[in-house]
Amino acid sequence: YKEKAEKTKIEKFIKKIISSIKEMLIVSISANIFIFPIIVYHYNTFSLTFFISNILAGPLLGIIIIIGFLIIFISFLSIKIASLFSFIILIPLRLLIIVANFSSNLPLSKIYISTPSFFIILVYYSVLIFFSINELSSLRYFLF
Repeated sequence: YKEKAEKTKIEKFIKKIISSIKEMLIVSISANIFIFPIIVYHYNTFSLTFFISNILAGPLLGIIIIIGFLIIFISFLSIKIASLFSFIILIPLRLLIIVANFSSNLPLSKIYISTPSFFIILVYYSVLIFFSINELSSLRYFLF
């Protein structure tokens, strides 16, 4: 009976991890669909490795933001104490730089695209607006 209960806990844990990864991918895909023309217009590049970098960087960014806000609030009390706590944020920041460097060296991390015209960008966003949020969420279920 114990083994079966342990196996069930492990299966639930694995399903939870897979679900979290799917949600991160969905958010990442949605964000990249939305910012695609802006990135291409300004930088003439697009990365297909955003899946990997966002899965690795997402949790780090959450930690960095939380620690950063804590340091800001502590700084209202004492700059000296805040500067002591600021060393804590260096570890996730360094890990984030490692993830960024790793992602930028992967194949297909930069695909060069010519600058789209304003008309093309307008058409792109018009098509996005045409598809309602409900239809985009059905795309989420189609993808996963």
